[in-house]
Amino acid sequence: MRSLVPQAWQSWKSAKAVAFLVVLALTVGIGSATAIYTVVNTLLLKPVPYQNGERFVSVLGASLDDPSVRAGLSVTDAMEYQRARSFDVFGWMRFANFNLTAPGQPQYLNAVQVTPALANGVGVKPEIGQWFHDLAGGPEAVLSHGLWQPLGGDPGIVGKAITLNGRVYTVTGVMPPGFQLPLAGFYSEAAIDIWLPLDPTGKGQGGGGYNFCYGRLRPGATMAGAVAEVKSIAADLAKRDPAFRRSYTARVDSLRELITRDIKPIILLLFGASGLLLLITCANIGGLLVARSVARARDTAVRVALGARLRQLATQYFLEGMFVSLPGALGGLVFGAALVRVMVVLVGQTTALSGEIAMDWRVLVFALGTALGSAALTSMAPVWQAARTLPNEVLSEGVRASAGARSRRLSQSLVVAEVALAFVLLVLSAVLVSELYRVARVSPGFDPAHLLTFQVSIASEEFPGTPSQVAYETRLVQAVEAIPGVASAGLVNQLPLKGCCYTTAIFPDAYAAKPGDTIAFLVASPDYLRTMQIPLRRGRFLNERDTGEKPIAVVINQAAAMHYWPNQDPVGAFGHFNQREGDPFQVAGVVGDVRNNGLDNPTVPEVYLPFTVAQMNPLHFVVRSSLPPSTLITEVRHAIQNVNPGQPIHEVKAMSEIVGDSLALKRLASYVMTFFALAAVLMACIGAYGVVSYSVRQRTVEIGTRMALGAVSRDVLYLVVGSGLKIAAYGIAIGGVASIAATWLLVRNFEIAIGNGGEGRIENPGFLPFVFSAAMVAAVAVASSFFPAWWATLLSPMVAIRNQPEAIWQSARNRIRSLFEGFWRVAAGDYDVTMPGDATLVTELIHASRRAASFREALDSAMESLRGTTGAQSVFLLENVADGEYRMTAAVPGQDLAGRSIPQHGLLLNRLRSYAAPLPISSADLDTWRRWAGEYKPEHVAEVETLRDTGARLAVPLRTRDEVLGVLVLGPPDAGEEYGPTEKRLLRGCADQFALILENARLTDRLIEQEKLRRDVALAAEVQQRLLASHSLETAAASLAAVNFPARSVGGDYYDFLDLGDHRTGIALADVAGKGVAAALIMAVVQASLRVIASEPDISLPQLAAKMNHFLHRSTGSNSYATFFYAQLDERSRELRYVNAGHNPPYLLRVDGASTAVEELSTGGTIIGMFPQVRYEEGKILLRPGDLLAIFTDGVTEAQDPSEAEFGEERLQQLLVQLVHLPVEEMSSQISQELKNWIQDAPQYDDITFVLMKVK
Repeated sequence: MRSLVPQAWQSWKSAKAVAFLVVLALTVGIGSATAIYTVVNTLLLKPVPYQNGERFVSVLGASLDDPSVRAGLSVTDAMEYQRARSFDVFGWMRFANFNLTAPGQPQYLNAVQVTPALANGVGVKPEIGQWFHDLAGGPEAVLSHGLWQPLGGDPGIVGKAITLNGRVYTVTGVMPPGFQLPLAGFYSEAAIDIWLPLDPTGKGQGGGGYNFCYGRLRPGATMAGAVAEVKSIAADLAKRDPAFRRSYTARVDSLRELITRDIKPIILLLFGASGLLLLITCANIGGLLVARSVARARDTAVRVALGARLRQLATQYFLEGMFVSLPGALGGLVFGAALVRVMVVLVGQTTALSGEIAMDWRVLVFALGTALGSAALTSMAPVWQAARTLPNEVLSEGVRASAGARSRRLSQSLVVAEVALAFVLLVLSAVLVSELYRVARVSPGFDPAHLLTFQVSIASEEFPGTPSQVAYETRLVQAVEAIPGVASAGLVNQLPLKGCCYTTAIFPDAYAAKPGDTIAFLVASPDYLRTMQIPLRRGRFLNERDTGEKPIAVVINQAAAMHYWPNQDPVGAFGHFNQREGDPFQVAGVVGDVRNNGLDNPTVPEVYLPFTVAQMNPLHFVVRSSLPPSTLITEVRHAIQNVNPGQPIHEVKAMSEIVGDSLALKRLASYVMTFFALAAVLMACIGAYGVVSYSVRQRTVEIGTRMALGAVSRDVLYLVVGSGLKIAAYGIAIGGVASIAATWLLVRNFEIAIGNGGEGRIENPGFLPFVFSAAMVAAVAVASSFFPAWWATLLSPMVAIRNQPEAIWQSARNRIRSLFEGFWRVAAGDYDVTMPGDATLVTELIHASRRAASFREALDSAMESLRGTTGAQSVFLLENVADGEYRMTAAVPGQDLAGRSIPQHGLLLNRLRSYAAPLPISSADLDTWRRWAGEYKPEHVAEVETLRDTGARLAVPLRTRDEVLGVLVLGPPDAGEEYGPTEKRLLRGCADQFALILENARLTDRLIEQEKLRRDVALAAEVQQRLLASHSLETAAASLAAVNFPARSVGGDYYDFLDLGDHRTGIALADVAGKGVAAALIMAVVQASLRVIASEPDISLPQLAAKMNHFLHRSTGSNSYATFFYAQLDERSRELRYVNAGHNPPYLLRVDGASTAVEELSTGGTIIGMFPQVRYEEGKILLRPGDLLAIFTDGVTEAQDPSEAEFGEERLQQLLVQLVHLPVEEMSSQISQELKNWIQDAPQYDDITFVLMKVK
């Protein structure tokens, strides 16, 4: 097992590009899954943040006719449920609206009145003070942490007074940050600012049914038992009032399930989608590993033949998977954290729990588990491949014969799985996007543009009756309408799109009401409908004359008109509220339907009542104005405060923002699912490209054969792209079945709404998402297959048949070159475009190269084959050498080549550089060149004579991209005086083969030289290390340790420890300018001279430094120099004498109890070796036990990390202070490790050396 770890590491080290792609894919896959799990963990898995939170439940009213109904309870009903034995904690609460007028500026507070039993029963103690325990102490209040801080954050606030709605309350406590009661979700999304005591007897509360109950199951009680007991109590209550409680019952919900019921479906959907994306990632990586396993098939076969078990192979592949999965998990955590931040913004519009979404240890464990699972999944494919490896086949027939077909089938299967899963995600994302598009196009029934909304909460104590409150509301509306630039303003008891509404029953005179018929009602001011620009269909809007006198004038929507007055005009019709003899009303008008219940839910019958008939609190204002929102908000605040200086406004929003918020969950679902789908399609595209490209390389011989038999580029394109489309078709077919099932489940079972009371179901999208997804997958398949197909069309048939494909750009370059050469021939009048077959000659050249024992022998064989094919009497090779000449290095038949060469910039080479084809040379040409050279360029006469001696008749340049490597010079042909077009084209075709042989010969020679140089440098490094002193030294007075890291194999840093006798020790450190071999040689000079000079008796340190300077300057001139530090320690007196010649000042650390002082030793002079005569000074210091001397070169402080940041002197000093109490050997080891951790794999530009001396 231990040996497999370095093997696994080495396997990726040799394939860094593949490893990078794998880590990148895992980063996206694991990061996406981790991000969604973070949300799942916070919203669905964490327990309720109360004591024994998993036992808390909610008790609400319900209906036997509609199981989805959840209703508040009256105080009397809540008191009945309190008797249930299933609960050991039970209480209730109700929402209230309060205006805080003192201390500070007036502000609105979201308040909850809660029974003391429930407040204390949740088990969360206030951060400051305590909960209220009874009602005997007068009005009391507990503040939230978010309210306490704006009020000054006074720790002594307990016992102080605040004023709410004109009444003084005493603060008893402050809750910790993040505390919620009730929990956000079903009841309210707004954070609660303050909690007030609620009388459990119902005193002063009236009979309103707006109480919400929490209970905690008694230990040993079950949910089923609690449900049965609560329903039994509800049945008793229904029996007491059968007329009004015909279908009444109650329900018990797990508190966690209740508060996450709206967001849970979409979170689970996205979690499943992230799982699919992770599977696609694993399949993609599995395909890459299968391709690698084919290349390693011979190695695997050898291991199997030697007795390796499948478990060992599986362990190795698993470890290889772990080496990329763990970095992928780390990258996934970073990517997931970024994705979580995006999701918090989107989820934050739908639940106040979004503030709690954060990564914790559970998320880290999930990421680690995902990495382990990914490693296991990705290793399964190569393990399956290895299990079917037959050693005999691989070792006898080769990799392709045994492994190619199986690996190709496995890779194709994995890509088909990728495409299928990606198709499912693509279809689901298309369904959600189409749903978002559909809902976004739904008209809300009014014009949200230029419409501002805000709320005003009224202190009920200030307006005890409806008339006084109506007058106040009228003054507020008039004040807002008086703002310049405001077209109109109105108010209503509830804004659209946020769930509707309070309900009642009506009994039209001409309609037989059905049992259970209800109608939603809204209370509005006269200008509300006009301000909202809700269209009037019949009759009139409400106006100021509608004072609430009976019959009450009302306005209904079209849904109510069609339901209660079908096929007739309801304007002027009469009816009664609640019962046949209830309050009478008359329909004054009919308006268009408004999506009060959300854009994705149908409208219901609604009736608008004048605001004079019922009190509202809070008031929802709507203001239509073309003013900028910031200006309008400021003007509205001033207008309201002009009416009542103590009246705050809150929940200020543009109506367009409310419309956008109503789509938040659908937007979250579609955006995140689309991201997953696009990532999946991209990975499938990469996988398809890899498989098609691999298939093309496997079928190179087949493609070459097809092209040789007459197939054109279009046929090859169809063949390769068709294979990619075939894979896509299989994936679409399999994924189509799965996506149909997934879409059916999504449409049938998922609700994506915002707790507005509606269903929020996804409508059937039809076939368009499937068509779009199929088209996109097909387009991606074509795109991923086109590049390998194009590459295949560029292959030369002969090269393809030999299965030695050229580089794609070289092939393209050859095609373009051939095209221009064809144009050149036509322009030159050479219309003989019949191409001679060069297959025989090229084949002979290849066989000659393979048979030869060396490249030089291959050149001779190739030239002999060329001479026989072209009928040349002789062939010479001129090869470019380093001295600026082209020297003759080979000839057939064999001749004496000594002294034969032509200049690099001579007559022949200058012509060949601008002449693409073989250059003909006649005897007349040579005579002309000879006369011209003799008259104008005598230095070229020898070149012409050399060409004349060879009988040159044709010169063929052997080119690479950047230079002419050599020239083939052909003598006279056996028949005739000139070579014909056929021979010239033949030579042009085989010139590349000669250039390749020549280049390989040069590279081989160069490699041999580099290997010799490498061995010499390695020997020099070994010698240099031997020249350095031991890494540690123990004396009677001190312990010393040294560390040296050269920037190259050899370096210019030097240190030494010298035994000077008479209980004295010399310590030297020098840094020679430069690096490499030259600096190492100078370092050797410094070392040798120091040992000689230091051995002189009675020499002072300034004299020693001056002699060192003189000797180095005399040895190297002023071309090199060194910084130099030398010190002598007297072991008996512990006196340290030193001289610093331009070196980094060493640090002397003196420990005094808990503090450590750092001194610098800088006395001395300038660098050595630069100037012939320099004077130096000596420094002295008396050392104490525990002192630490740190001498270092600038390579230590200038060591760079991968971002090119330097280690720095400050960091070094801090590190030395931390380690000063350790033994010197351990200290040097930890400093070395710290430097290695800092450097990582970053290149360094200076040697790193330091010496430590600790005084005993």
